[in-house]
Amino acid sequence: MPRWTVHNLDEYCMPLGTTVHLLAQWLSSSRPPSSPGRKGNTSLLLTPLPVSIALPQDRSAIRDMGRIAALLAACAVAIGYFFHLNQAQSSAAAVGKSTMRAVHHAEYGAVSDVLRMSDMPVPTYRSWEVVVEVNDASINPVDYKIIQGAFFLIDFLLPHRPGFDFSGIVRAVGKDCARIRVGDVVHGMAWVHKTGSLAEYLAVDESVINVVPEGMSSQEAAAMPLVAHTSFSSLVTVGGLRRGSHQKVLVLGGSSATGMMALQISKAYGAASVVTTCSPHNEALVKSLGADKALNYRDQDIFERMRATGTSFDIIYDTVGAGLSVWEGAASGVLAPGGQFVTITGDVQRTLDLQDLLTRGYQIVTRKLYCLLALGGAGYHQYTQPGGNAAELAVLDRLVEEGALKAVVDRSYEFSLEQIQSRGRTHSFAYLQAGHARGKVVVRVRG
Repeated sequence: MPRWTVHNLDEYCMPLGTTVHLLAQWLSSSRPPSSPGRKGNTSLLLTPLPVSIALPQDRSAIRDMGRIAALLAACAVAIGYFFHLNQAQSSAAAVGKSTMRAVHHAEYGAVSDVLRMSDMPVPTYRSWEVVVEVNDASINPVDYKIIQGAFFLIDFLLPHRPGFDFSGIVRAVGKDCARIRVGDVVHGMAWVHKTGSLAEYLAVDESVINVVPEGMSSQEAAAMPLVAHTSFSSLVTVGGLRRGSHQKVLVLGGSSATGMMALQISKAYGAASVVTTCSPHNEALVKSLGADKALNYRDQDIFERMRATGTSFDIIYDTVGAGLSVWEGAASGVLAPGGQFVTITGDVQRTLDLQDLLTRGYQIVTRKLYCLLALGGAGYHQYTQPGGNAAELAVLDRLVEEGALKAVVDRSYEFSLEQIQSRGRTHSFAYLQAGHARGKVVVRVRG
């Protein structure tokens, strides 16, 4: 039996959509030539069926009704096949309880207004999934932005359960899982449509998790995945960072959680020079993580300084989104010919509505053309990490084992609604939103 995942909705929509399209096309294009005055047969698909149907005398009409019946039967078969592939079983027997505490929201709005914690059924899981008893979860800026509705175009289903990152113990394993066993201590990043790590249990695809490296704490394991995946993909997969290539890397926002990962990955891959921006307060921290030079963005135009000294970079990685001036500064000679500019924010992060999508599309196309024509084949990229990847996480975990990568935990909080959603800045989401965290914010689900 094929092993489906929900990483891409096209995997679900294509079989059914193709069946409907082909049968409808056949229905409308094979009209008997002897009845040119008859209306298009596909109109029958758009008209509610009457309670009683008189059998038509026209043989062509009978033929059309037979085709409609075939179309509906094909749709029923496709839908049945879809649900057969996605049969799920309860994890209640495996975890020894039928309910769990979980954080959720049924509407978009301020975290302090819409977030709730309730008893909910323990998760069901499919043949390619495992059930994890969550020890720790970490929160990221994307979590509160989703709660606020900033990504409603791509994550529109409510109620919604927040939380990408987690670490914990595997309590149940689907029959098609090959790597992970019950009792394994794992960590990972859920995909954007399957979040929910702020809960006692989580069903997650085996393909996004890995066994926690020896010596790594549960909080560190929960803090790492999203920011490490994002920086690794931005620098290595998209930016072209290569081991031993002695490339020069500029990380904008080195004291952010993603920036901290970027500094360490760049150094581990042998970058010749790793430069970052931060406040003077964080200079010692970023240098301890691999930065060769830390520039105070508050009292100088760093791009003007780079141009004055003739300094350019093979990769510029923007983690902060400080405005159009970042792109303009990079494109004015600081991005080396053939270099790569990668941003995870765009110029400024705002609600992802249709206008923002069009603006981003225009920026990407025009800036890619400018890089190609004026910057010696350089590249411009706006990158978003949609979910975890076990193979990539294994590479990152090896760096952890080698001592080249570590997750920095700023603060941890208890798993209570007050600690998670309170307006006070001493609580998790409020502290993260204030923008002063030096590392990750972790929620201790199992205390």
